[in-house]
Amino acid sequence: MGRGLSEVCDQIEQVPDYMSDCEDDREGTVIEAEEQLDNILEMRDTALKEMVDEANFKLDELSLSLFQYNRHLFDNNAIINFNYTSTIERLFNLDNTFLNWHIHGYYEDGEDLIFGFDKKKGYLEEYQKDLDNNENIDPFIYRQHNMGLEFYNANSKDYQIKQLEEKLKVFSKRKVDSVIVLGHSMGEVDHVYMEIIDKTLSPNIWEVSYYNSIGNYDNYSFTNKIRQFPFHYLIK
Repeated sequence: MGRGLSEVCDQIEQVPDYMSDCEDDREGTVIEAEEQLDNILEMRDTALKEMVDEANFKLDELSLSLFQYNRHLFDNNAIINFNYTSTIERLFNLDNTFLNWHIHGYYEDGEDLIFGFDKKKGYLEEYQKDLDNNENIDPFIYRQHNMGLEFYNANSKDYQIKQLEEKLKVFSKRKVDSVIVLGHSMGEVDHVYMEIIDKTLSPNIWEVSYYNSIGNYDNYSFTNKIRQFPFHYLIK
């Protein structure tokens, strides 16, 4: 994402017009950069909510017409839900489920939706340092790039580390046979969550679903415990 930050800053960068007698013309480059970035954030949030609304609408049709799932799939289990949608709630019976926690927010309950990328450690500081040490940078362009840094921060994920650890305390003294991962890519952005789950629960096995092809999880400390299976095998 470091490259993405540079690209964003380059796109909003405007060289001020020093030929103009009006100071507002130069200040306007900073104001315009701020407006561009605010609009992008607003469009992102709107698109995310529209996506969840559409998904929830389709769930009602699915539950009535195509339902062939095991409705009691999650009996005697705990769920850490990475979806914003009501998929689990509408398609499955959760009466005997210990926990169903939407780690990044539950849209139907009006919770804030947590969305973003992994903020690479030290990158912001390095970028800021390079910016501060650039003696030749125009002061208005400097301010534009600082806004790019703020935009980057606003788009980085607010990790729910402490909340996850608190939720897992209930199960830390229980024997957990397996952790089952359904429909999650286990990508780098959520890597930290998975490592915490494994460290806290120490399951014997991780059963990870895939759709078309198996994944590569060599970046996980518990890769030797991972067993992969086609997604549709478990839910039928």
